[in-house]
Amino acid sequence: MTWFSFLSASIVNAQAETPVSPRPWASPSNDSAPTGPAAAAYGLLLSAEGRPNPEHASLGAVNCQLSSIEHIVDVDNRRRAQPVPFTDNDTHLAEPCKAPLPLNRHRTRCLLGPDLRLCRPPSFRTFHFSPGKGSRQLLLEPPNFSSDEPTLRIRCSPRVPAAIVPATAVLAVLRMPASQMGHTPSQDLADRLVTWFTQHGGYLSPDVQLVYSRAQGFHLRALSSLAQPVVASCPLALTLSVLNLDPTEKDVLPVHSPLQQCRGTIPDHILAYLMLIDQRNKAADSPWYAYLACLPQPQDMTTPLWFDEADMAFLAGTSLAPAAKERKAELHQQWEHAVAVMREAGMHLADEIDLKSLQWAATIYTSRAFISTHILPGRETIPMLFPVVDILNHSVTAKVEWDFQPRHSFALKCLQGDAVQPGEELFNNYAPKQNDELLLGYGFCLQDNPIEQFALKLAFQPQLQQYAQQLGLLDAKNVPFGMSQDFLSTDPNQEQHFLRAKGHPFGRYANHVPFFRGVPPYIVHFFFIQTVITSEVDIDSIDVARPGPRITLQVLVLLHQALEQRCASLPLHIDQEPKNDKQKYAKIYRDGQARIIHSVRRELQAAVARLRVPSGEASVRSLHTRHDVMAMFKSNLSSAAATFSAALEQHALDKSTNDTLEWTLLLTVLVSIMLTTQDTTEAPIFALVRRLCAHHALPTLEDGIEDVETYTFVDEHLADFVRLPGSDLNAAPSDVLDDLGLTFVNQPADSDAPVFINGRTEHFGARIIMWAMKVAERDVVPVFEGGDINKCLYVAGGEGDETWMYEDVEV
Repeated sequence: MTWFSFLSASIVNAQAETPVSPRPWASPSNDSAPTGPAAAAYGLLLSAEGRPNPEHASLGAVNCQLSSIEHIVDVDNRRRAQPVPFTDNDTHLAEPCKAPLPLNRHRTRCLLGPDLRLCRPPSFRTFHFSPGKGSRQLLLEPPNFSSDEPTLRIRCSPRVPAAIVPATAVLAVLRMPASQMGHTPSQDLADRLVTWFTQHGGYLSPDVQLVYSRAQGFHLRALSSLAQPVVASCPLALTLSVLNLDPTEKDVLPVHSPLQQCRGTIPDHILAYLMLIDQRNKAADSPWYAYLACLPQPQDMTTPLWFDEADMAFLAGTSLAPAAKERKAELHQQWEHAVAVMREAGMHLADEIDLKSLQWAATIYTSRAFISTHILPGRETIPMLFPVVDILNHSVTAKVEWDFQPRHSFALKCLQGDAVQPGEELFNNYAPKQNDELLLGYGFCLQDNPIEQFALKLAFQPQLQQYAQQLGLLDAKNVPFGMSQDFLSTDPNQEQHFLRAKGHPFGRYANHVPFFRGVPPYIVHFFFIQTVITSEVDIDSIDVARPGPRITLQVLVLLHQALEQRCASLPLHIDQEPKNDKQKYAKIYRDGQARIIHSVRRELQAAVARLRVPSGEASVRSLHTRHDVMAMFKSNLSSAAATFSAALEQHALDKSTNDTLEWTLLLTVLVSIMLTTQDTTEAPIFALVRRLCAHHALPTLEDGIEDVETYTFVDEHLADFVRLPGSDLNAAPSDVLDDLGLTFVNQPADSDAPVFINGRTEHFGARIIMWAMKVAERDVVPVFEGGDINKCLYVAGGEGDETWMYEDVEV
């Protein structure tokens, strides 16, 4: 027998022996280390981990990286041996194996020749190692046939002294039991799970391997490109769910448990949790022991159910913070109820179920379960655990297919298996999920999650909703700005609505106003309704699709104000640095949320800022603070402005926060001066007042006065704020205005008189104050600037005034 045929035959026979996993090999203890020739080969192999074994250093053990050995030709008990092209060379293989196939289900790999009957052995054969730092190769020199047993000369390169090792010693190492190879406990669990799974009807592709790492947990990695799409398939019989407690279910493994008597008194999903805990407590007596042993333990869990106060601090200001507290409270309540029911039934299990155990089971189900809809069609949907299929981690880029065979099995298929590289992790795809769902249900987040949105909830007060319905504001025809009407079919008190930043893959919301497109239609509609009601606008009198600048502005500033307040509780940056995985994922989530809401806020802020003008300048369209208007007042009418300022100080209004009163006083004074001044064409302050008059009709006494306190103060003290010319120097401003009103006559169409005056006007003084109050109520809006709220007066322009609403903003 030649050494090639000897080696081939021995390794084929070795498949019946205890296999070796390609997990990194650790140095064994002295009492388990191989001896004799096997020790020499083992010492050489140990050195590949970068931990040379001094005892065998003379055998050529050098520092090279080894996690598995690629074979040059496949020998598989399930397939015919397939040669892999290679080129004879004195030092190495010119073309290493491109698609190595597993030697057996535990993926042992070793050196074999090509079709031994057809090829002359070259002078060297090469062991190829998996890529890694310091990746090397071992060269296998021609055998020595001078002795009864072939010997192999193994070295790391042609320039390193060779180790002379009997061929059987190499086989002894490759066939060594896992316990003697320093096999990791985690890999033992993985191997045991695969054995149990495949022996009970499950299928795992021979081209993948179940492995473990601290960062990824148990997961699947490819040994080669996939020969077929199915990665894993789990039969219905191996699943865990509340159905296992139903003795009438024939398609799942029955569980005989005292929990069966709790059906109907404990919710089904809680019963599923309790059954999972009960099976875990049974350890090796549970039929799912191999699967349960591979499930994460409480110390490994990173969902908010397991957050302490320091972890929760990273969720401050997010919608997930109250959601996590609510879920904890709900689970605590369900645990108390379940324990009470079990105690009443005299079940000892009640003493074994603590809150931590229920949290563990709940986390297992939320992070790993699939719904039963497709495998059990036509039945009530429940969560089900599918062993091994649930091993794969999530990736939004994974191209997979879920293949459910009703009442039979669930297979996970990789749709690009031929492109998978050896060593590459295989992923499932849970479908696009936002980070709040990933963190709450699975305990991790995606950095820069492309579909991330910011969730908002905004419920109508019952009285407001009823009034809006009476006015027809909730009718589909009255949805403004050309927005979608779909939200009208949802329950506003239950549904979440999502802010979207620019560039979101789902697109943004349809809206004629560009800077509203990041805000969900329901939220925009809510503030539109609020604006229409407070402005006392007849909905039938406006073009709902394009309702004009005043309504658009009111909606804009209300939205901006709401997001500013929300952003105050969620700053863009925080100083805390995460100290564990829970905090790391929580920070990824909160940072992503902050970026979204601040991005939309900045859009609205830019739209508002575009309407602001530098102090002292009039604008065709603009928002003016009182400081702006007073600056123009002083510049155009210094004496009258000084009188007004002195009166403010006299009545302690110079530091007042009563914006409505101060704006009413200022507007009353300005319009009164304009009406009693001979030439007003040159003063910019009068141009501003004329634009206000053009948009607000003079009220009638029948309109009534709601803010009696403001009206009374202005009426009684107006003489302190303005001195109007008249025949009687001691006449009060109201009397002067009353007399002036009686002098007006019906004006022709081309008259320059303010449009809000048309003919003889009685009680003109009182109506001027009412007019100023109406303007202050409708056109003075709160604007956030520099962290403060400024009450700004909107002064509309003339033709083309609406263009600003339909122009996008740059942030």
